[in-house]
Order: sequence, then structure tokens, then C-alpha cells
Amino acid sequence: MALHLRRESKLDPLKAPLLKELNRLVWEDTEASLSLPSFFEEVITRYKNKPALMEKTKGHYQSQSYEELRQQCHAVAAALIEYGFKQGSRSALLMNNCSAWVYADYGTMAAGGTTVPIYPTLKAENIQYILEDSAAEFIFVEDVTQLEKIKANWPQKPTLK
Repeated sequence: MALHLRRESKLDPLKAPLLKELNRLVWEDTEASLSLPSFFEEVITRYKNKPALMEKTKGHYQSQSYEELRQQCHAVAAALIEYGFKQGSRSALLMNNCSAWVYADYGTMAAGGTTVPIYPTLKAENIQYILEDSAAEFIFVEDVTQLEKIKANWPQKPTLK
């Protein structure tokens, strides 16, 4: 998959700081070699109190600042490490696009791991195949429906903790 960044693109005001910084690194700073977690931390430091995420709750959009986002992601990273997550471990994300997905994704990367995104619309046998093939040790699920898909084949997933 190729990512094409256009300098002339109109930016959503909420995404502007992150995208502008990414454009700067891609187009202007050819010597930069930041990992995603370090890039994330750099952007958070610069835009600490600006809105990073918007999520609709009970019919109203609630914003979350970059600093609040960092705190949530670090809490996930700390919990993963407490449960035995190690550098290079993998965690699967079986959830829709939501703020919890962002916390789990960046929390996994902050803990030194890799995320394995899984579409929540997949059937249990497809999910089982992805979990086995990826050797994911941890999994984040969005709700009871997704948890039931995992529990149906739990004994066959020896890597999950």
C-alpha cells in the first residue's frame, strides 16, 4: 500500500498539526528517521493541549487533547508490560474504529510491540487463523460479541495470554 501526501491538500483542523508535521518530516527533513512512537511523542509535546481525537458520545462530540491521548496510550502500554508483554510481542485489535483502538494501537507500539488489526466483521474461524498466523499474544476486543468469537476457539490459541 502506498501513502501519497499532497502538499496542497486541505487539512481538517483537528488533523492539521499531525499531518503538517508528517509533511515536514517527509518533504523537508530527509534525514529524519523517527519511529512511530517517537514521532507520536514529538507531536504530542508540540500540540499538548490541542484536540487530537473526537468521539461521539450520547449524540455529542467530545474532544480529547494530545496529552490526554498520551496518558491513555501510556496506561495501555504499562498494563501490557505488567501482564508480560515484551519487546517484539504482538497484540491483536478486534474492534471498530474508535478511541480505544487508538489507545491499544499506540500503547502496543509504546511497549515495543506490533499490532495485528483484525476486522470485527470476520467470522470466528477467520479470526482464529489470523491469531495463529500472527502469533499474537494479547488481544483487545471491543465488546461481548467479539469476545465470544475468541472464546469459541480459545483452547486452540496457545499463544494468547
